[in-house]
Amino acid sequence: MERSGEGDVHALKRAVEQLQLAARLLEEADNVGFWTKSEGCEDNRDKHRLLREADWAASDASRQLPRNDDIRLLVTMLEPLPDMITDTRLTTPELDSTIRKAQEMIERLLDELSA
Repeated sequence: MERSGEGDVHALKRAVEQLQLAARLLEEADNVGFWTKSEGCEDNRDKHRLLREADWAASDASRQLPRNDDIRLLVTMLEPLPDMITDTRLTTPELDSTIRKAQEMIERLLDELSA
């Protein structure tokens, strides 16, 4: 079913809002440190939660604009990130790199959608 008029505007607005939310969540997750011992793993749980919520926000944006391949790619990029967080993991260069790439992709998407 095709969207038209107000539906298109609403979907675009909602997608932009969700991408902005995902960007904020990724920024916050990127600023959360890691603990290496299980008794100090609350930050790890916070990071996991933030990454999961960023994935949900991107997924919502994808539902709003289902034909946007870049948003679908972003969702694919974000989906595995929460599972990379463990209670005792010290460094995650792949995670950090993927977060940065996702942030750059969101920035580009927001520029394109706002044009």
